[in-house]
Amino acid sequence: MNLLITNYHPHGGGGHTTYILSLAKNLRKHGIIPIVACPDSSRLYSLMAREGLKVIACDFPNKLKEMRGVARAVKNMRLIIRDNHIDLVHVNGSPDHWILAYYKVLFGSDIPVIRTRHGMQHVPDSLAAKFMNGLISATITVCDAQQKIYSGQRAFRGHRIFVIPNGVDHRHFSPRPASNEIREKYGIKDGDLVIGSTAGIAWYKGVPEFLTAAAPVIKNKRFIKIMLVGGSNPENPYRALTDRLGISENIIFTGFQTDVREYISVFDIGFVFSKSVETISYAAREMMMMGKPVIVSDFGGLPENITDGVDGFVIKGMDVKLLADTLHKISNNRDLAAELGRKARQKAEAAFKEDDFLESTAAAYENCLSNMQ
Repeated sequence: MNLLITNYHPHGGGGHTTYILSLAKNLRKHGIIPIVACPDSSRLYSLMAREGLKVIACDFPNKLKEMRGVARAVKNMRLIIRDNHIDLVHVNGSPDHWILAYYKVLFGSDIPVIRTRHGMQHVPDSLAAKFMNGLISATITVCDAQQKIYSGQRAFRGHRIFVIPNGVDHRHFSPRPASNEIREKYGIKDGDLVIGSTAGIAWYKGVPEFLTAAAPVIKNKRFIKIMLVGGSNPENPYRALTDRLGISENIIFTGFQTDVREYISVFDIGFVFSKSVETISYAAREMMMMGKPVIVSDFGGLPENITDGVDGFVIKGMDVKLLADTLHKISNNRDLAAELGRKARQKAEAAFKEDDFLESTAAAYENCLSNMQ
């Protein structure tokens, strides 16, 4: 099978990049030859080129003022599909979905298309949504929370939905000793409790809410450090918030890092406190795979990662008091995080493996192709 995977993100892409790179690097073992089409300005393009994987520069304009660009993109898509003998297309967002929709309508193509929905955004019961879904063979959701929403919407009526949670390479993200280099770089001392996140600092990640809830605990326990890995600039807008809360000396902003494993190694416990958009979270699963328990909000699919009190904690309703109580519990029993971390690794090895993700995704592709025959 010749597979085209598309990604519209012109820059970073976050979980989209991790997801597509995982497929591109590993699908050949399932008899699938993947090709990726994405903007040449994107991080995904750079990573694909560095890995020696086949990638084609392709933009996905989708605004009315960009209609000339849209026309060029549709023509380009026709050439990519024709010249590479593509059997199936896997789209990963609305801009690339629209380009494939235009292509199928304008050129009368019946090529099967499958879409992964990476966010918890509501899909309106509109004619446009029905039109878009009508031109694809199936949808992949990465958590049960998404599937529950979409299965009840008219725009998805009669539509096949596969639930395939993201997988993590258990060999790459394996437990390791705390990095002395990272500890020294950021002034982490023996006896400090490091609570960290590699989920980034985008608006929906709940960083202000987490810091605000944690501030009273930190003021009483100055050995607590919070490390935030991600963001394009270490001097970010949240620095002013930590100044107002009086906890600046306890908060570490690292900026974006290409390899987060050394940073995760110094965590005692991780967190992903998202309040919107988030589905299953690669960050949460990677931290758990490295043997770190994780505190999560109850938004989207985040609670699907955690057995509350066993391998992490679920903070329902972003409850400030519950989060503070949880931080007190962890800081008062320094053996607790290690105990929960061992169980987090066991959970991750059993349920989050990349191999299972790849096998299920390949099966979804085959299902779409067989239904076209």
